[in-house]
Amino acid sequence: MRLYVGSLHFNITEDMLRSIFEPFGKIEHMQLMIDTETGRSKGYGFITVKKKNLRIRLTQIISGFFFCSEISSEMPKMLKKQWNS
Repeated sequence: MRLYVGSLHFNITEDMLRSIFEPFGKIEHMQLMIDTETGRSKGYGFITVKKKNLRIRLTQIISGFFFCSEISSEMPKMLKKQWNS
């Protein structure tokens, strides 16, 4: 199942994005769309997960978040706490 992730900051990297999602389950594939002229994120990407229930739950958890270039190490912990609630 492919999940669209938008409203990303232009300075976010694929590694930063992966660090947010990996605590919740196996990421099959991740693609951050990059502007070829600037080398920066276009502000969106796609994450592929195998399990449908993981995709649904991730969508519920991250809806409304704006991920910026300064992703706190607390972000995955905070999201995981919501996941377990």
